[in-house]
Amino acid sequence: VLEHMIPPASLDGVHIFFPDPWHKSRHHKRRLIQAPLVQLLWYSPGEGEGSPMVEWNDTTPGPAQMRASDFQRIAEYAVGIGTNAQRDGQDVIDADFIRLAQQNGLPVHVYTINERPEMERLMRMGVNGLFTDFPDRLQSLIVE
Repeated sequence: VLEHMIPPASLDGVHIFFPDPWHKSRHHKRRLIQAPLVQLLWYSPGEGEGSPMVEWNDTTPGPAQMRASDFQRIAEYAVGIGTNAQRDGQDVIDADFIRLAQQNGLPVHVYTINERPEMERLMRMGVNGLFTDFPDRLQSLIVE
């Protein structure tokens, strides 16, 4: 309903107080939120000095090895990607990762970004959204 019946920019917010009232598996089709809506990816350095980034539960290859087919596979069940931007001081994703995900129909939302310079950097790279503990900082950037 939200995606197809409500005009864009017509709601200020949506509050869901009981997202999963259907605890029995036969009722899962009635859940308000069907998982996964967004495929969460957590990249971290591989073992050993200078190792490339790897995804913590082998959902995907490392970010630098992601190809269109990887994003297409995720798009079969998810509507977007949530990922970290840095790990242990290393950049995890880059503009190419974001662009390729978007070209395959997957918006990229990065978590958890609390510092203004990092928000600005990721916005310049083209992310679709940011998770933050300080929405006022992000809002002030959007207004500017």
